[in-house]
Amino acid sequence: HATPIVVNGHVYIATAVSPAVYKLTPDGKQKWAYVPKGPKAPKDASWLPEGAFLASPLVTADTVFACDLAGFVHALDRKTGKPRWVVNTREGPFPGAHSSNALFASPILAEGKLIVAGGGYEHAIAIRAGHKCCTGRGFVAALDPK
Repeated sequence: HATPIVVNGHVYIATAVSPAVYKLTPDGKQKWAYVPKGPKAPKDASWLPEGAFLASPLVTADTVFACDLAGFVHALDRKTGKPRWVVNTREGPFPGAHSSNALFASPILAEGKLIVAGGGYEHAIAIRAGHKCCTGRGFVAALDPK
């Protein structure tokens, strides 16, 4: 779903299928793959998306930033693909934390901050009987990329 990013001949792509973020060498060989190991949706919330990447990653001099549908922001070491940090927008202390937060948008850098946006993915179950909809709200957050 996401547009691949090419930096210095290397291709960075995030996928919904695996789900994973990949770095490919200029000749098309896989340099690394990052598969998120975050918590899955609760059993009673099978309607929540889990881990798929639909947005393009952001590639900086040393980090690859990727946002997923499970509500996580991932900061990966550009050389190795190992996680530097992960933020869960579904749980505190994240401001605007909501159990159905999902990130569909690509992250960007602005004035030295990592900007991410998302919101509650409740519309998929709004028609279920007894569901108190819609308590989630959208959010835009500025994170320290370090």
